[in-house]
Amino acid sequence: MKTNPNDLETHKTIELNLTTYEKLLLFSPLRLIIALALCAFVAEYSVHLLFTRMSGLSPEAETLLDSSLLSSVLCLFFIFLLYRPLKHLIDRYQINENLLQYHKENLEREVKTRTAELDSAFQKLRKEISEKDRLKVDHQTLFCTLHNTLTSMNEALVSLDRQWRYTYVNGAAERILGKGADELLGKICWEIFPESTKTAAFTEIRRCMEENRSVSFENYVPEPRNSWYENRCYPSPDGVTVFFTDITERKCTEEKYRELSDYFETTREQERLALSREIHDEIGQSLTALKLDISWIEHKFLPVSSDLTGRMNAMRSTLDTLIAKTQNISSELRPPLLDSLGLSAAIDWQAREFRRRCSVECHLMLNESVIMPDKNSGTVIMRILQEALTNIARHSGASEVSISLCRGNSDDIVLEISDNGCGITRERIDSPLSFGLMSMHERARLCHGTLSIRGIQGEGTTIRLEIPHRVKEETH
Repeated sequence: MKTNPNDLETHKTIELNLTTYEKLLLFSPLRLIIALALCAFVAEYSVHLLFTRMSGLSPEAETLLDSSLLSSVLCLFFIFLLYRPLKHLIDRYQINENLLQYHKENLEREVKTRTAELDSAFQKLRKEISEKDRLKVDHQTLFCTLHNTLTSMNEALVSLDRQWRYTYVNGAAERILGKGADELLGKICWEIFPESTKTAAFTEIRRCMEENRSVSFENYVPEPRNSWYENRCYPSPDGVTVFFTDITERKCTEEKYRELSDYFETTREQERLALSREIHDEIGQSLTALKLDISWIEHKFLPVSSDLTGRMNAMRSTLDTLIAKTQNISSELRPPLLDSLGLSAAIDWQAREFRRRCSVECHLMLNESVIMPDKNSGTVIMRILQEALTNIARHSGASEVSISLCRGNSDDIVLEISDNGCGITRERIDSPLSFGLMSMHERARLCHGTLSIRGIQGEGTTIRLEIPHRVKEETH
């Protein structure tokens, strides 16, 4: 039986229609017995009064009248005092039963819904657990693979937390550090290596942590290792990871290459100087002697014909051209004023030659008091100036060039070359095919100097060379 939830209000209404007296009679057996006895007494007393006033009734009539009157009174009693309250109770019971059935059905539907939801959640949970187990297996596999890879790699790797404790050390790092992983993990680095806080590596790693950016550097570790290491530091929320590789052999090779390059450059300059002198002294003098001999022949012997005179003039013109070319070749091999009048005069001569050949205006600002610390430095400056002017003529499209030679900080020698051309790009500066720029950097390194190149698109390029007045000894 379907029951509307509003029957609950009906139930309350029925319950409120029961009077207090009816409730007392209905729910108190003693009061009910007393009321019943009282009704019977009243009925019998009424019959007795009626019989005293009425006479001539037979005993059967009296009994019938007595029974009828008593039955009427008792019926009224049962109707008004028992039936009505019981009816209300039965109705209320029926309503409660219907409400119970309604709530039972709702509960069953809710249970089914919740069961379906729990089943769906359970299936989803099983799927998630299965996926988690699969990911766990994959994670373990990847971890094992990564661990084996890091352990077998030749590059050393250590991880440090924010408190500078070792959290991971691979096999290569154990070999380089001379300590096993069980001796390092969980320990603060300076507890194991007290001298580490005074090294440049410690400063760079701390900078990597504090600035939260990658840092690359090289450092030298003295006795007992006597080794060079290339380091790459990568920060993370948990600390820092450091990759380091022993590059001692590479450093030795680079040092030998630099020494060999220095030797080749010095030898090449010596050969250029010797060749320049040879061309100037031997070939130049021989050509001059030939020119003098032609002049002597012209004055000694009268011209026989006009053809011979023309031929002699052509020979003189050819000799003049050869002498000029000889002088130019000699000057290109070795600036003629560098050894005799100094660097400033050589730069002035080079600028005039550049202006004559390329029709580009040159502005000079030269400090005559600048003295080269050695002969090699002056040669390096001139070669870098020649390469820079060559690049300007070929690529910049400039109409003006400014060249300055002065003293910088700490009495360093500074050469700056600027033009108003198209401006070199960063790609061109960093290109491995820019051999001219590479040679300029290599020449600057030969005299322990630094070379910087800066270009602004459409505004020009500036090349700045700084050479220390006194060559500083390299330290590890």
